[in-house]
Amino acid sequence: MNRDDMANPRLTLSVDVTDLSDADRLRFTEEVTDLLGKYLDGQGTEEASAAGWTQETVQEALLALERDNGWVQAGVIRAAIDNGGTVSREQVYAIGQYESTRMLRGFTRPVNRVVSRMRAKGTIPATAVDLLAPVYNGGVQATAFRVPDELLNLSA
Repeated sequence: MNRDDMANPRLTLSVDVTDLSDADRLRFTEEVTDLLGKYLDGQGTEEASAAGWTQETVQEALLALERDNGWVQAGVIRAAIDNGGTVSREQVYAIGQYESTRMLRGFTRPVNRVVSRMRAKGTIPATAVDLLAPVYNGGVQATAFRVPDELLNLSA
């Protein structure tokens, strides 16, 4: 242990939330996350700079997608992160090896299910941004799919 470590020791707080309901546990987790963000002001935490996500939680979401037959969505999220945030409709078809006549209605549902489960478990805060959203340019068909800019610095 060096002098700086001794001057600034790490403190850990453990709280038993076993007796709380699922809703109260989620609310407690959200409030603690908000407090940490307030007091730490983002210093040393990826969550504050990545809208509720860390590299580990993004990876966990992608693995959950792949387990739940959402491998195309996981591939689209990875490609979007690698491509500056957006993947075109044509790229989605290529990644999924879809026929050109296939509709993409409901394409983000598997992602939303995984994210909802992670929020409910407290893995990510309830305020965490969604991982994938369709982009519409005035029409009814998505022209692209986008991950939030905050996630671009997290490698998945």
